[in-house]
Amino acid sequence: LTPAFAEIWLMPRLDGFWRAHPEIAINLAPSLSLAAPRGDPFDLAIRYGLGNWPGLDATPLASAEYVVVAKPGMVGTDAPRDLSNLKAFPWLFESSRTEHRDWAEKNGLHFDAEANRHYPTNSLVIAAARAGHGVSLQARALVQTDLELGTLEELYAEDNAPLGYYLVTRDKLRPKAKAFADWLLDISA
Repeated sequence: LTPAFAEIWLMPRLDGFWRAHPEIAINLAPSLSLAAPRGDPFDLAIRYGLGNWPGLDATPLASAEYVVVAKPGMVGTDAPRDLSNLKAFPWLFESSRTEHRDWAEKNGLHFDAEANRHYPTNSLVIAAARAGHGVSLQARALVQTDLELGTLEELYAEDNAPLGYYLVTRDKLRPKAKAFADWLLDISA
């Protein structure tokens, strides 16, 4: 699973799994590399993308509906809801996210503009947005808690279905892995 999804989405929920299944150990391997369930030493993976990985079963866990967020008040009290009004602000991007580069260019934002800031991980991008360093494009699943707590505000939303986070498996899962997969699907419903 991606480091940001592990840190922001899964970790706050994982205690619920351990309360229900204290006998099952979970070993997380956050990485930007794609692991192959049952090919690598993993039973399952959580991947970000379109859900079409040949030879693997992919079940949606969380939507990647895009939202543009910033620290509350950063863009003023009348937050512009149009992307063209947000072009004057510095944008915060994860340097390796090609889908964000594509999105920016499609929407007339220059990903590599001098005013924009690039970070090696999405967790740092979100931390920079919380600190007021600029506006950021994020998957709603990663910033939903921040939006609810008021540490970030939503400036713009765009549905990017079927892009999302998927539970990825191959073959039949072992009982403990199946218990974890079932739990993931239950909490994401």
